[in-house]
Amino acid sequence: MGTPDQTRARQNAAEAEMEAVVATHEQALLRYACGMLGDPHAAQDAVQHAFIKLCDRGFPLRMDPPAIRAWLYRATHNAAIDYLRHQKRHTALHESAAREAIPATPPDPDADRRQLVFDCLHQLAPGEQQVLLLRLQEGLPYKTISETTGLPSGTVGRLLHDAVKKLGILIQQAGTL
Repeated sequence: MGTPDQTRARQNAAEAEMEAVVATHEQALLRYACGMLGDPHAAQDAVQHAFIKLCDRGFPLRMDPPAIRAWLYRATHNAAIDYLRHQKRHTALHESAAREAIPATPPDPDADRRQLVFDCLHQLAPGEQQVLLLRLQEGLPYKTISETTGLPSGTVGRLLHDAVKKLGILIQQAGTL
């Protein structure tokens, strides 16, 4: 097992390693999750869940930095999907409350446009949302998206093409920007 000093040294090394991973990936993961969920608080929960799962794997981490990045995006994506599934069960309650609520101030027109795009984005399949957000919001190259999602590069390209096309149609159907 080791002496108390050795145990403390291992704990300090693990904390330093985790702090470095969080500092490197947290902001990008938050943007990604927020793009999927449209809710910064839910995005923080999804990212925190991903980091907790990473800690559960033990230290020192036995993955290279690109693998850690891909793993974190996948874990964040899965946590966001779980959140969306949970929220879907409560949709009826939220919709009825929203219908009864009267806005106190007129909405900002830019906010309406952003909301329209997010509403249309959330109508896409989860895989399409994932690759679209990773490419457009995070600016990741196809190869990295492929590593993150576990999909072949050609499939990533096809999903992106289909997602952009569908998003454009959905926005046109919902109203012009």
